[in-house]
Amino acid sequence: MLTSEYSNIIYKERKDYMTEQLMLSIIILFSFSFLNPFLALFPLSLFAIYFPLPKFPFFITASISFAIFFYHRKYDVAWAESTDDVPTYVLFYFSNKSLAFKDLFIRFISMPGNNEPLWHFPFWVLLNVFNASENTFIFIHYLLIFLLLIGTLITMSPKYFIILLLGYFFLTPVSIDSIFHIWRQQLASTLFLLGSYVYLIKHKKQGLILIYISVFVHLVCLYFLGIFLFFNFLRKRNMIKKNTIFFIYALLISLSFFLLFNVALNFLASLNLDRVLMYGEDSSGFDIRLLIVLSIFIVSVAFMHIRYGNDFFNMLIVFISFVTIINSFLLPFASSIFGRLAYFTIPLIGIYFLRSFLKNLSQKWIPLLVLLIFFSGLMRIIVIINNGRASAQFLSFEHPLDPFMGLVKMIFFL
Repeated sequence: MLTSEYSNIIYKERKDYMTEQLMLSIIILFSFSFLNPFLALFPLSLFAIYFPLPKFPFFITASISFAIFFYHRKYDVAWAESTDDVPTYVLFYFSNKSLAFKDLFIRFISMPGNNEPLWHFPFWVLLNVFNASENTFIFIHYLLIFLLLIGTLITMSPKYFIILLLGYFFLTPVSIDSIFHIWRQQLASTLFLLGSYVYLIKHKKQGLILIYISVFVHLVCLYFLGIFLFFNFLRKRNMIKKNTIFFIYALLISLSFFLLFNVALNFLASLNLDRVLMYGEDSSGFDIRLLIVLSIFIVSVAFMHIRYGNDFFNMLIVFISFVTIINSFLLPFASSIFGRLAYFTIPLIGIYFLRSFLKNLSQKWIPLLVLLIFFSGLMRIIVIINNGRASAQFLSFEHPLDPFMGLVKMIFFL
């Protein structure tokens, strides 16, 4: 009798849970169907505080919605000091026409720059097997970017992944520029981010594989790999514990990059990375804003570390951020190189602070955190769009601020 009652209770609880998950899935689908995907993140983030939102429906619906939102943009454009890289990627795509599979690797060995095989391979298949058009290539690329990004954030926080995505865009809007047109670096850097988390937090060797193969998506990850190897060397030997000594090592590796900069440039020259060398010849000089950012960052991270402590993943973020920001200050003539690296580093800083707050704040304060991130980020995005200084101005039929630019409107009415 007791066994039967217990089974009925379990059945009822499971049924209630499935009903709740179905209703939440409908809310997710409705949100992305009728709301601008950036706007949809706001109410869904609030829901995520109190309800376990289903991961797979969000993963698929959000990825498709954002991919379409970015796909319906204006191409070959310029804004602020930037120009659109997508036309170059289209040329890379068609350069694989009729190319033998083995030649993907032969070409990389003879001229590594722009020929990373793990970026070219899926699109080599797309072109030579399916004969896909330019438009298909562009949409598939955006879809891959969002699938990888959202999948990474779900891995990092099964409970608060939507809040992490909200912070990724609204806490650090520079991430929109990266996804907009710096495709290879975005894919490779996200793969590196996923690998680092899987290895350092989940303690799985597969993470190391992801870290290493990210280099073959974009060679920019050699930079991040170098920092990771130094960090992991210290971690394995217990030379950095959860105390302030890791700041000293972060400064040490920053100075090492400064001293070895010319050696690194010569190495890049041997890899035929002419475009990177061009960035290294920039003579725009020191920007006082970098010193301000550096000062705020160091003080904030020191406070967060002393107040809340860190896990090894957050400590790696600090290492990467310190090296990038400090060397932007020490090597002003190479500000363009570190500017490109900042497209990945600055969102990392946002993830650092969000992870720290979400792990340590009482749940009653998280709605206020979501409100602050969304409205402060929205105001900044509106200002730079209206000033013509943001790539976001070209998104979604050049109506990125339309609150109802959801899947239904983008697919059926435009």
